[in-house]
Amino acid sequence: MPSPTTAPHPNQPVQPLAWHSFQFLIPKLWEVTAYSTSEREGRLEFNTRSGVEAQLSWQKCKREPNIEETMNKFHRELLHKNSPEEFKTFKQLSYHDYGAFKVGFDTMARPCQAALYQEEEKQLLRWIFPRYDPEKLQTLWVPLWESYQPNNGDFKHWAVFGLDVMIPKTFQLETIAALPANVMLIFEGGKRMRLSFHRWGIPDLLLGGRTLAEFYEDFLVGGGAKIEEVQRQKFRGMEGVVIDYNERAEYAMDKLYGRWQGQGTIWYNREELRIYAFEQVGSRKAKRLELNDVIQFT
Repeated sequence: MPSPTTAPHPNQPVQPLAWHSFQFLIPKLWEVTAYSTSEREGRLEFNTRSGVEAQLSWQKCKREPNIEETMNKFHRELLHKNSPEEFKTFKQLSYHDYGAFKVGFDTMARPCQAALYQEEEKQLLRWIFPRYDPEKLQTLWVPLWESYQPNNGDFKHWAVFGLDVMIPKTFQLETIAALPANVMLIFEGGKRMRLSFHRWGIPDLLLGGRTLAEFYEDFLVGGGAKIEEVQRQKFRGMEGVVIDYNERAEYAMDKLYGRWQGQGTIWYNREELRIYAFEQVGSRKAKRLELNDVIQFT
């Protein structure tokens, strides 16, 4: 499944966002400040230096909901809690369709909502923006809604926190660590394979005088790896290192009698001043992925 390609407003640079079942192009300045890993139900929150910009939630449904009724119910509950006088006179939101999304809004002092039911996933997607803003609607939100694509191919797109990868749908997101200058995503593929992605900032401090190979060896050994071979190898024209290693297996009979085989690749993007790495480790019989098929960025 390709990434979203709808052109944004020309003055608004964007970045990809791809999660369990959906893909968007979101404003470049938006940062994910809260997230849920559950595929069934959860949310992502986005902030800038100005404060909260949006919330995107997803929820499995037994049947297709009445989206207008769902939006109205949310809005009525909000007014009942925060503005009883307005609650008494409120009837319904104003609605408009943008792309595949139904958009509901009231006044500029109240939230704007946009919702879409994903039939194949039986899942409701809903964007909520703190205040309806006609200018933001045209320059930010409409391009965002129109960039939507489902994320349900044999390979799923994952893009968040500066990482952008494509991996088989059989892998499940297990772990996220989103720390300043240190991002990690880990995916598990049954009981035979684990994929790990890293993005580090402040490279001079991270390396601490070590070469890229020395740093990566220390990192892998610190996680329990036994190094087998180290090769200096460029990745897309950037300084890189490939390390073959093994580590103690994690599951069933493998854990008792065998070791998992791993390969890690690290590269230094000097233009971004970021260091990236990708490891795949598992049973010797497990099929390995091609790095260039997996990595969508740099």
